[in-house]
Amino acid sequence: GVQAVGLQLLARRLRERLRPRGVRVLVVGPAGEMSAKSMSLTLKQGMEVVQVDEEAFSIAGTPADCALAALCEPNGLTHLLQLAPILMVSGVNAGPNLSTDVLYSGTVGAARQAAFLGVPAIATSLADYSDSEEDVEGAVTATLEVVEAVLALLAAYDAMDHPRNFPRNWGVSTMGHTHPATDSSTANRSGNNGDGSVGAAVGAEAASVASLSIEEQVQRSFVTGDCLLNVNVPPQWGGKFSVCSLGVMYYHGVLRSLNEAGEEMDAERSARLVPKFYTNRPKECRHVPRPDEKNDVDEVVRHRASISLLQTWPQGYHSSLTDEAFHAVNVQEDDGLPRWLAAPRPAAI
Repeated sequence: GVQAVGLQLLARRLRERLRPRGVRVLVVGPAGEMSAKSMSLTLKQGMEVVQVDEEAFSIAGTPADCALAALCEPNGLTHLLQLAPILMVSGVNAGPNLSTDVLYSGTVGAARQAAFLGVPAIATSLADYSDSEEDVEGAVTATLEVVEAVLALLAAYDAMDHPRNFPRNWGVSTMGHTHPATDSSTANRSGNNGDGSVGAAVGAEAASVASLSIEEQVQRSFVTGDCLLNVNVPPQWGGKFSVCSLGVMYYHGVLRSLNEAGEEMDAERSARLVPKFYTNRPKECRHVPRPDEKNDVDEVVRHRASISLLQTWPQGYHSSLTDEAFHAVNVQEDDGLPRWLAAPRPAAI
């Protein structure tokens, strides 16, 4: 929740760095524990908002609710406080968000919700349930390095004072894919104005995107919220990063079956008596090593902080990165950060 140690420490460190540059850090978090909520939203009931301090708010909702509460126009907190959102950082979460965890994770869900709205986003986690101050400090330090690289990219795009895609223009694909315009006041059902002007604009946009390098396409996609970063920092982090894909991992022993007296039941009795099921922290996490490809699970095991690019959108959505671009980005610089973060700035968006 909003009082989580990792979130509070990250916010404090960000303020120390960014206030001298004129950047405010607004914290909006759930009122309590909200693990494994993915992009779940609260529907059909109100959500209490409590101002914790001058720049922090507690929301009686899910992580994705918090992203909406912060960013949704015209009633989001950034709008009400007259702030222009630059970057959304979700975390530091206590526990890994590796492999298929990204489908369940509330931390990733909040970052993806921000990206939906056109805000560049990072999800970050300590890949352990440790409450060690040293481990949390390590995760925050790694996150700050990634944030600084991202802010440098946003500055190159002139996106520090003027967000490039917020509020999101839902009728325009930032990757140049052809699709009908959505504003009925300017376009008819065929997706043009009758004189070919919309079609010509989309065609020009597609040609512009096609002329970009792979790194430039990824930059453009990240700056406009069409992809996001997922960072996992191991305990006792040694300072190294690894840019990688998602690994293969699954959990064993996720459910406990108890009778009415709260006693553990075996599988045969459980099947007959239909007991209550309780999800609990898995007793065992298993992963399948993939030596042929760098992946987040294996890299964290090697005590490297993993940095993985995630698509914001479902596969096939018009603003998704191409497969070629998405699979060609796992290249890193000498400092371990993604090469596309340091690639030359392309033409303006």
